Amino acid sequence: MLPLSNLNVLVTVYNKEPHILSLSRNLIDLRDNGAEIILIDDGSTDNSFNLVSDSIHDKHNFRFFRTSNNGSAAARNLALKMANKKYFIFLDADDFIDLKQLILAFTHMTTLEVDLAKFPYYKNGIIKEITYEERAFTLNTRKIGR
Repeated sequence: MLPLSNLNVLVTVYNKEPHILSLSRNLIDLRDNGAEIILIDDGSTDNSFNLVSDSIHDKHNFRFFRTSNNGSAAARNLALKMANKKYFIFLDADDFIDLKQLILAFTHMTTLEVDLAKFPYYKNGIIKEITYEERAFTLNTRKIGR
């Protein structure tokens, strides 16, 4: 089994043409390690959608959708409705995720059976924390309504 086979990568795009080639290479690497990619173009007025679609020649494990511009929250919600894997991660078109670090984090998450994890990120070459909380946790596993 590929290391990211239980992962959906949910990507929203809106007028990010300058970032598309970098995004496409990153998404292909994620796909080649088992992730399924769902890309929602939120009504871009530039050539973002066509460029990303054309730059990924082997469309296996990619799903591409275009919507009218309803904002990033609506695009993320649409992508989330389409997700069918156990785990998911959101990316914007100008994000980059380090494949080795993601595989390491994902391996830890699945080993520890956590439901939610946070990752540090870099901005202008400086590491930042998404939140100030320093622990991962498991949500209550009780089934509700089933």
